[in-house]
Amino acid sequence: MIALLDQPSNGEIYFERKKTSQMNDVEKDELRCKKISIVYQQNNLLSDFTSSENVAIAMISSGKSKEYANN
Repeated sequence: MIALLDQPSNGEIYFERKKTSQMNDVEKDELRCKKISIVYQQNNLLSDFTSSENVAIAMISSGKSKEYANN
């Protein structure tokens, strides 16, 4: 529920005092990208890259510079 991928069958989810049911998909995507971390049981890393490169790819895709991501 906290990843905002599903809606509760009853009640409301609030995130930073805002009802998530009133957020559009773009707002939910931005919230997931900037404020929510998800730890999966399976690592879901790109197999052609090292763990550090996988982290750098995620950082760059979230708007960090290549230099920042590689340090």
